[in-house]
Amino acid sequence: MLDFIRQHSRLLNTLLIGGFFLLHGLLINSVGLGVDEAHYGLYALRLDWSYFDHPPMVGWLLALGQIAGQSDIALRLVPMLIMTINSVLLLQVCQRCFAEEQATGTLALLLFYLSVVTQLLGWGMVPDVALMTWHLLLILAIANLQQQFSWQGFVYLGVLIGLSGLTKYTAIVMPLALLSWLITQRQLLLWLAQPGLWLAVIIAAVMISPVIYWNATHDWVSLRYQFDHGAGGEWQLINVLKMLLAQWLSMAPVNVVLGVIVIYQITSRQLRLSPLPSLLLHLGLIHLLLVAWSAGNGELLPHWSAVGWLMLTPLTAHFCLLNAKQFSPLLRKVLQFMTLLSAVLLLILFSLLAFKPVNLIKGSEQALQDIMGWQQAAERAVALADTLQADYVWVENWTHSSRIAWYSYDSGYAVQVVDDKPNQFDLWHGEPQAASTAILVTPKKHKSRNAIKTIDLAHSICRRIDQLDFQYHGVTINHFNFYYCTADHIKLQMLQNS
Repeated sequence: MLDFIRQHSRLLNTLLIGGFFLLHGLLINSVGLGVDEAHYGLYALRLDWSYFDHPPMVGWLLALGQIAGQSDIALRLVPMLIMTINSVLLLQVCQRCFAEEQATGTLALLLFYLSVVTQLLGWGMVPDVALMTWHLLLILAIANLQQQFSWQGFVYLGVLIGLSGLTKYTAIVMPLALLSWLITQRQLLLWLAQPGLWLAVIIAAVMISPVIYWNATHDWVSLRYQFDHGAGGEWQLINVLKMLLAQWLSMAPVNVVLGVIVIYQITSRQLRLSPLPSLLLHLGLIHLLLVAWSAGNGELLPHWSAVGWLMLTPLTAHFCLLNAKQFSPLLRKVLQFMTLLSAVLLLILFSLLAFKPVNLIKGSEQALQDIMGWQQAAERAVALADTLQADYVWVENWTHSSRIAWYSYDSGYAVQVVDDKPNQFDLWHGEPQAASTAILVTPKKHKSRNAIKTIDLAHSICRRIDQLDFQYHGVTINHFNFYYCTADHIKLQMLQNS
């Protein structure tokens, strides 16, 4: 297999990248938007200097796809293009780091594509998609500066760090990794003596100033949210272990196993790296350590680690190509099994999205609940709000609000979240008030037997007025309940009697 990759690396690169883009293009409209897709899509419709949970880059990039009008397809076309660019950049990084072995890029690309998260990010835009781009470009920028310091090179470095800061708060990894890398390479004093480096610092600081300005004018709500996100709650090792399990499944089991082996080989000094591959290690490890620390407080979102594993992928590919013949029979079998498992996970993912076999595989409908039925639910909520002249559409948490708000955006109804946790929708539409009338939308796995629903809003009562049973091939994917909420009990009684 490795010999075949070596002999046909250029052809395989073309087939892999072309196949990635074509497959995602064919399935681009197979299901509705997910939670994050819709949430960041709303960013694109409401451009700002920053947002409650992230800097503005994800919204700015998605806005490019919405120039011609609001569209699910355009929303997904943006990450498709960026992930395709990331694939080409990955090949270039491998070429610069391991020029003596052309097949490193091909194997790295294959390992990258075996990841379920990579395939999902091919449709679903999250900040990590652009963060991958800036990290890959950073490696190439450092490679150029290693050859020769230049004002242009340092300006480019500052721009990349600034773009990262405009993309996600975990971009702090980039300067930290650069610092630790320069220290271990014993080049810190040399770089600090370069005026261009300080120009890069100034450029990066100016570029992230919109995020600082927005936070300063919003009571630092985003920075406080991020701190609570990472440090709030009780830190438990079991949560880190759960996160590692989630990464093992979602980032391609074979890639994770190889990555762990490479990290052990390097830290035990059985494997030595030249300077540029060493930078990949610093970027990858610090990112994964930050994610692990955050996971200790209960956060379990596998795509957070995507940038870290991407940085390690060229190292794992090169290690595999150099040492495959020395692998023990047991390790060979383990890696073969992990590769097969990775392929099976991808087959399940694409089969689920392409064919939606809910009538053949019991329980598979649960995997589709977040991406099917929400447009119909939003349309029903708008129709009810029009009929009953409600002021707002309400939901119970922000994960529900993103899809309802996206699919009801043209109606003009503001979507509010009736819980006590701060969120972006509070900044856009204000907090719910009992004096308002609203249609409350609640997704449930099963039909509710209760006509009255209690919400966390004093004096407001919600009575169920409608239900939507969204089915596919005769199988219920989602069930939505709709309530009319008001503090006017007389009006609510009249509605019940009618």
